[in-house]
Amino acid sequence: MESGLPDTSSGKGLFTALIFEFFGTAFMICAYNYSDGSDYARSFIYFVLWIIAVSITGAHFNPATTLAVFIHEQKYSYQKKLLLTYLVAQFLGAFLGILISFCVLKEGTIPPLLYPSTHYVNKNGNHEYLNVIWMEFFLTFTFTTIFLLLKNKFSTKNSDEIVKGLAIAFAFNAILSIQYGSGGCLNPALGVA
Repeated sequence: MESGLPDTSSGKGLFTALIFEFFGTAFMICAYNYSDGSDYARSFIYFVLWIIAVSITGAHFNPATTLAVFIHEQKYSYQKKLLLTYLVAQFLGAFLGILISFCVLKEGTIPPLLYPSTHYVNKNGNHEYLNVIWMEFFLTFTFTTIFLLLKNKFSTKNSDEIVKGLAIAFAFNAILSIQYGSGGCLNPALGVA
């Protein structure tokens, strides 16, 4: 495994990686919904899931991160199917997370996660969705860039995976803290689910 894709030489390794990504994404979505908007809780859950899955899947739990790793590793010719299977597992995991949240909470999800707060309302009372999309794009790009910088074997070759996980969790927390009510999901799978 390089910066985040599993050893797929056996079908068992790929299946295990997909199961971890599926349930990891579902747990992340549940964490978003159960945390009552707490950035610290979301970051801590990400760190715990990182520790569990980093050696197996790369601990993406996010289609944007998976795509960034795929582009960074430049293995276009023979990992397209792997990318697609990862993305499908993550989107299905997001739907499972939303379903679990709905069944347990008996309501949808915490409203700020799926639509913007009043910070993005214009004078006419309409939401400024282009601003929300821009903020989500920018913050997701920032998170995936930090993820790649920390996962790159050259920049952090002497760091332990726990230290990298803490750094990514702190970066995740910082980014969630500055999202200014845009929804702050930083995860296309949650946005679609």
